[in-house]
Amino acid sequence: MSQGAHPFRWIPPLLVGLCGAVAAEVAVLLLLYDGPGLMRSLTTVLAVEAGTFGAGLWTTPRRRRDLVEAVRRRWIFCLCAFLGAALFSAFWSFVQAAGGTAVGQGLGLAFTAGLPLYACGTVLGGMASLEEVGFPKRRRLVGAAAAVGAAVGFVVTGATLTYVPTPASLLLVCIVILSSGALTFSAVLESAQPLASSGVTESSAADVSGPPPGTTSTFGVVTGGTDPVASASPDTEPGGTSPP
Repeated sequence: MSQGAHPFRWIPPLLVGLCGAVAAEVAVLLLLYDGPGLMRSLTTVLAVEAGTFGAGLWTTPRRRRDLVEAVRRRWIFCLCAFLGAALFSAFWSFVQAAGGTAVGQGLGLAFTAGLPLYACGTVLGGMASLEEVGFPKRRRLVGAAAAVGAAVGFVVTGATLTYVPTPASLLLVCIVILSSGALTFSAVLESAQPLASSGVTESSAADVSGPPPGTTSTFGVVTGGTDPVASASPDTEPGGTSPP
């Protein structure tokens, strides 16, 4: 493992994958339990879940100055998405008539299946982008950890769903798990700061000069400082001499 690699950086994607699996299985339970047209409904739910998850991954940010902050915002969005899913799931459980209409089914599909899976995809895409910039030799870690987490999430949901008061309880637990994942992610970023502040990362180890003066770098993303071209005097020619 490289000098800047945190030993627990596999935990956040694993927890995101776990929560995504829980949300997917809870949505199937809410939308298909005692419902007609099981196969047609199951196909619709799975298609929406896979499509929204893929759409979230599609939003993977490119290397830019505010990449770290962009990923942090994705974590916040993911927490809000699961909070919305938990609230709607609780409403669904206590108001039985909510699932008897096409509008209720559509809202349930959006809040409990589409939005949480889309949010998980955006977070995983953001973390994968940071992995590619900061630790290019281990960029597969995010996908592998998320897949293992999803497997654990399916097993845990299937084993505990019949014992919880409402499916919303599992989604509330997911909010706690995601909060833990976000805190771990912050710790991973903090552990990378000493290495990044020196201007040397795995992706830029050959650049012994580091980032320009007055700039900082996190996972190889340079921020701050001034543009040397823009700051040059208009009366200064290449080579540092002024025209006669």
